[in-house]
Amino acid sequence: MCHYANELAFEVRDKDHAFSEFIGAVSFPTAEIMLPGAAREGAFPIVSKHGKHHGELNLRVQVHYSPIPEKGEKMLNFPSNI
Repeated sequence: MCHYANELAFEVRDKDHAFSEFIGAVSFPTAEIMLPGAAREGAFPIVSKHGKHHGELNLRVQVHYSPIPEKGEKMLNFPSNI
């Protein structure tokens, strides 16, 4: 993340030819994942905009936090696959 936020949210949508319909979302408070080396992993229930679970629908996510180096620290460069 490059901006401050209270939560990290993943929106799930059903994309049709004409439009996309919001199915639900999975979100985490950023305080739970903003520690160096912190991770959040698993299958989480997709919640509708009314706060209800969509039965058996789950979103499998894996989130790892890596802080941006402080000024003067060197970032690792990885070769591109071009």
